[in-house]
Amino acid sequence: MSLHQLTYTLQSGETTYTNEAINASVIVDLITELNDYIVLNPSVPLESSIYLQAAQIGGDQDLVMEIRLQHEEGRFSHYSRITGDRTEIIQVFLAYWGQQQLPDLSGWQDITGEF
Repeated sequence: MSLHQLTYTLQSGETTYTNEAINASVIVDLITELNDYIVLNPSVPLESSIYLQAAQIGGDQDLVMEIRLQHEEGRFSHYSRITGDRTEIIQVFLAYWGQQQLPDLSGWQDITGEF
């Protein structure tokens, strides 16, 4: 499957959005009002990434983004970034969804060992 045929599902709380219902406004609104979690799943791995998620982890300003990269033979890597900047999260999600671009993981923490 080529990237132009890539589809997504988006889940936030009890609501799941199909590819046709996902747009930039939905993503921005869900992250702006985020008080639980949001998960964006591509239909096929995007540069080996099988999902991007963000969640509230404490107070209103404590948010975490996570991404999982699937490797051969069932192995994976899992990265995390804690931030209070919702604009940063919006930019990462919009690039992942709209441009099929993974975030620069150099500032993210490898938490694979926690799984």
